Amino acid sequence: MAKEIIPESISIQKIIEGLKSGHYAIPVFQREFVWDINNIKSLWDSIYRHYPIGSFLIWETDEKLPRHRKLLDIELKSTERGTFNYILDGQQRITSLISSIMGAKLKNRNMTIYFDLEKAFEDSKKDDLSSDSPFIDEKELQTKPLTSKNLFIPVSKIILFDVDYYTLLIERNKKELAKFYHEVS
Repeated sequence: MAKEIIPESISIQKIIEGLKSGHYAIPVFQREFVWDINNIKSLWDSIYRHYPIGSFLIWETDEKLPRHRKLLDIELKSTERGTFNYILDGQQRITSLISSIMGAKLKNRNMTIYFDLEKAFEDSKKDDLSSDSPFIDEKELQTKPLTSKNLFIPVSKIILFDVDYYTLLIERNKKELAKFYHEVS
């Protein structure tokens, strides 16, 4: 008897936690990762602006497939229920999320994405939502003057709130920016 398909709403933090724990893999019949860095930045911008990013289709099964692709060399493990999860739809987005958070190298390029906290803070004061994305990649970061005006933080510090970073902002007398950081994390 076939299992019933049950839609679930899961936070991005929970998905990332499951990815890092090795609870997801990609079946070999899925296409290879093809997104470029601009697709990844656009995904993060959509998440930041609360735009829909589509759903993920995860196959939960008791069987461990004999062949599957790992996500960033993370070994597939069974869940607490003893099942295995395979990504059937959304692997480009899921691979993008985990690789940009963990700073993985894909296609010979560092996939770390940074968030321009100060730009996003200034843009949040405007009524115009059509501002440029506050997300940049490693190559773009190298061209930026890293002064106190430009606060670029890895997206991992947005997904997983970093108390030390928050405290540093307060110590540098950037209380409004610290409050904004807390709101977007």
